[in-house]
Amino acid sequence: MDRIAEEIGKSLRDAIEQVPWAMPVIAAIVILGISLFILMTMGRIQKGSEVSIAGIVTIKPNETVEQLKRDFESLNQDDKQKTQILKLLNQLTVEIANVICNATNEEFLEIRKSIYEYLLPGIGIVLTKQKGNNHRVAIFVQDGDTLRIHQGIGYSSEGKRHLRLAMDSSAGYTFTTGEIYFSGDVLTAGNRFRAHPKATKQYRSLICVPIKCGDHILGVLSVDGEEPHSFTKDDVDYLTYFANSLYILLHFEMFMDVVVESKKGGEIDGTHGSGSY
Repeated sequence: MDRIAEEIGKSLRDAIEQVPWAMPVIAAIVILGISLFILMTMGRIQKGSEVSIAGIVTIKPNETVEQLKRDFESLNQDDKQKTQILKLLNQLTVEIANVICNATNEEFLEIRKSIYEYLLPGIGIVLTKQKGNNHRVAIFVQDGDTLRIHQGIGYSSEGKRHLRLAMDSSAGYTFTTGEIYFSGDVLTAGNRFRAHPKATKQYRSLICVPIKCGDHILGVLSVDGEEPHSFTKDDVDYLTYFANSLYILLHFEMFMDVVVESKKGGEIDGTHGSGSY
């Protein structure tokens, strides 16, 4: 067998030597084949496919590189969210300044309504991370010994008019203590959350942030999510920034209510703005 292989090899060498251009052409074909193989292999590796060479060497995608790519995409999304937050905060600040400095008494109610209609949906949009996860956003204010919705989105008309939260609720806790309430799953054992007996919608995540200046609390900014762990610690910080800006608008609303009441000849007792508007 070895002699036969040797004879075949000698015959091929003799044939190639008789054709001067055969060797360069064969070399070029071999180089081209190797180059194409390398390019195809690299392409498969970049796509994350596992590659085996002659069944001897197996090349797996670089898991570290893949993780870095995922981390980069996540950072990219975070940067986009932060940019949206900054734009929304800036616009809110501008609108509040305009309404306080330029609006007449007659214009104020209409303009502040447009500010809420712009802001509250914006908060829900920039905090949304999971497709299909609906967020309700509300500002709760005091109404006697309960809290009611002053402005909100995601609630039914009936809910906006009649929903009342007790002071031992999550929002009530934030209103009475001035502390932030943040839960990734309100249904876990030992959670402060208590489902409202007339609630028609179930949600799993909840953030309640006080709208306050110092120890003076005017209301609560509340955002919930249908999915568990809808929010991050960063989202709590973002809502705190919005709540700080909303304090100015809410305080001015109370002041305007006092002005309107005084023009009507009503009695002003210093507690008028705590939730009766």
